[in-house]
Amino acid sequence: MKFLIFFLPSVTLAALASISQNDVKSGGGCKPMTVLFARGTTELGNMGSIAGPPFAIALGAMMGGAGNVAVQGIQYPADVPGFLVGGDKGGSQLMAQMVGQVRAQCPDTTLVMAGYS
Repeated sequence: MKFLIFFLPSVTLAALASISQNDVKSGGGCKPMTVLFARGTTELGNMGSIAGPPFAIALGAMMGGAGNVAVQGIQYPADVPGFLVGGDKGGSQLMAQMVGQVRAQCPDTTLVMAGYS
């Protein structure tokens, strides 16, 4: 009998289960911290799996629990052509729009904008 074992360095099962986060779009309410995250090129979901979910999990732990952090992935193509021209214009516009929305809805939240490339 043969077994195949995969090791995914620095990616937890919790991170794999959360490649998309939509706390802001779903109206989850204001939290002490809000994270807007742009995933890396060719990654799945709106958070990716390499950096986004582990980053959000770590911030949640630092803030005393995931319930203290709203996380929103930025939905954009994250494709190679966009990367080659220096970034996706629509993704940049969406990030700016989400910043405005968070600032208007939750003026007291600590806003974190991050991404992986």
